[in-house]
Amino acid sequence: MKDINDMYNYCKKEFDKLPFLYHFTTFDSLKKIIDSRSFRLTKITSNSLNDRYEKESLSDIWKEKTYIFCMTDKMSDYYWNEYAKGKKTGVCIKIDNKNFWYRNIKDDRGSYLKHKNDKIIDLDWIIYSLDGLMIIYDNVEKYSIEDEKFKNFFSECKNLCEEKKRDLYRVKHCQGYLKSSDWGVKEKEYRIRAVIKNKCKFEINGEYKNPPYEYIFIDFSNFIDNISVGFCREFIYKKELIEICKSSNIKYFEIVDN
Repeated sequence: MKDINDMYNYCKKEFDKLPFLYHFTTFDSLKKIIDSRSFRLTKITSNSLNDRYEKESLSDIWKEKTYIFCMTDKMSDYYWNEYAKGKKTGVCIKIDNKNFWYRNIKDDRGSYLKHKNDKIIDLDWIIYSLDGLMIIYDNVEKYSIEDEKFKNFFSECKNLCEEKKRDLYRVKHCQGYLKSSDWGVKEKEYRIRAVIKNKCKFEINGEYKNPPYEYIFIDFSNFIDNISVGFCREFIYKKELIEICKSSNIKYFEIVDN
């Protein structure tokens, strides 16, 4: 077990070592991905996330600001059935892991988001952090630790209930890349995690501002060579898929032994 403070660097290195990753999805979703030339990052509080303990472990300050795109480094029946909805109608997108996504994040209006070190105006929404990370599967409670400095600070806040104070002064490590240990039995997940933040932290009333986007997107229109689409022998839309891939200059391949 790594020290909690070292987990971020460890998970980032494990992600970066991989030459490619897989994203399993349905054929209908693939057509939308190819048409938009983008992958969708979902807000971490979305009901589409499968681990309730992960959602419960998120800090209130960050859970509305964190977006993820999920992948794996292996093929298995679990991924085909759970995410592609079966080999007859599902596909596997192979993504070369070359960090092409780093400068290519768009909001839901199609505008590129800037990074925190870019020249920005005060009210711009920015990418506070953007990383590829391996998921940790463990007891999530171990990563929630009381910080005495925060505890003393929030104890003076009269307008917060005790439950809210406890949530705020607990430092919750590994936000957006920690899942409960039960999930590690059947999956091995990697994520691109983006945290979106406003340059101004507070509204006038003292509340944290949350991004206005339900989703953000990785634009791969200039990096088509990083993408290829795999399908199994059982796949029933093979002819249509090949036509779409050829017209979009996207590589495709048949998976024989899976």
